[in-house]
Amino acid sequence: MSDEFQQMLDNVHDGITTFDFEGKVTPCILIEEKNMG
Repeated sequence: MSDEFQQMLDNVHDGITTFDFEGKVTPCILIEEKNMG
């Protein structure tokens, strides 16, 4: 992962991260589940 991409991830929402998918670094957005009941 490039330093520029890592810096961007560090500066944005806490729920954005990356994971390894079949050898490729893939962005992932974590969304909190809210009970609307």
